[in-house]
Amino acid sequence: YLMRAQTCQSPIRASHNIDRLVCGFPSRLRQNRCILVLEGYVDDSGTGHGKVAVLAGFLSTAERWKSFSDALEDLCEQEPKTPDFKMEKASSFRSYHRATRQDLDKRIEDVATLIRAHAMYRIDVIVGHDAYNGIVRGKVPSEIDHPYFGLFYTVILAAANFMDKAEIEGTTDFIFDEQGKIGRTARDW
Repeated sequence: YLMRAQTCQSPIRASHNIDRLVCGFPSRLRQNRCILVLEGYVDDSGTGHGKVAVLAGFLSTAERWKSFSDALEDLCEQEPKTPDFKMEKASSFRSYHRATRQDLDKRIEDVATLIRAHAMYRIDVIVGHDAYNGIVRGKVPSEIDHPYFGLFYTVILAAANFMDKAEIEGTTDFIFDEQGKIGRTARDW
């Protein structure tokens, strides 16, 4: 006996991506499951273009990220539309079609307001390349001799510290932006 597949008529919301991360957990864990969304800037090519390596992000519960995701999606559907909103794009000359500088500055302010309303904790870690090279490089095992390892480790400790102080039980899911080779290396660490 074969059943005909039916297509879902409801639109897919941004929050469904969060649901996929926490499905399978009982509600007591799902409601307080922490997710840390990170953005990294590290010169992983070794050419020394920047003076610092940065890893920063926001930690909140899955439920709060779901609410943020849908609110951001709704905001970006307003005119001028920015469905693929990225700070780099909105703050540069590669602006969104039909959006003025004033429109984009307002959109950035609105996104920042959403972040403040939904994120529970901000984490940012910075290390100067000169400081790293002068103090650490060559003095730790080669597998972890990279400024990003120290940043990543510090972020893990900061997330654990926040969860302890906020009395949040469970674990944290770490979600990174696409970082190429260094992203794969961090995953392996």
